[in-house]
Amino acid sequence: MDEAAGLLFPRPVGYEEALARAWSALANQKPEDIAARKGLSVQNGCVVISFLGQNYFADISARRVADAAGKDVNPFLRVLLLHYICGCSSALPTGEWLSFRQLRGGETYYPAFAARTVKRLRERFGGREEEFVTVAGSLSGRRLAFSDISFAFDVFPYVVIGVVLNRATEEFGAEAVMLFDSAAPQHLETEDLAVCGAMLAGRLVKG
Repeated sequence: MDEAAGLLFPRPVGYEEALARAWSALANQKPEDIAARKGLSVQNGCVVISFLGQNYFADISARRVADAAGKDVNPFLRVLLLHYICGCSSALPTGEWLSFRQLRGGETYYPAFAARTVKRLRERFGGREEEFVTVAGSLSGRRLAFSDISFAFDVFPYVVIGVVLNRATEEFGAEAVMLFDSAAPQHLETEDLAVCGAMLAGRLVKG
């Protein structure tokens, strides 16, 4: 998960403690209830978590998260996946958008967020907008109405991130903007949303 490794906010606890808290919060919950709440499914007793187009399998009783090949997911991603299914909200995406600065604490952390997201997108796709269209389509992006080119991506089923790419003009250079559906903060904290944005940017940049 090197795409987001430099983005993490200072963590009050380490991965092990964060994982322990998440598993404890899930211990008495039924996989079917979790799946229904978060727009997911259940397979062989595991909650199937869709993240950026890939499925991961959370076995609550065994406290294990694996990828489609059965390999354990690294702690960095495991924390993010568990944070999504831990949340009590079942809010659906609204189609209304927030900037990162509008998220709780977003103004403070925007420089770090921008360096790992919009700066990379601008440098990769500025002047190569059609490549952005192609890559966005390969990641199942849906066209948005924002000019010049914009797509929405389902990071999690109920966490949608929009990317807007503006072409360079005579006065201004190319620019990129990342937006969050207004339901997203009900499912994840700002730190986790920042990581989602960085990982989405990483996937786009790598094509």
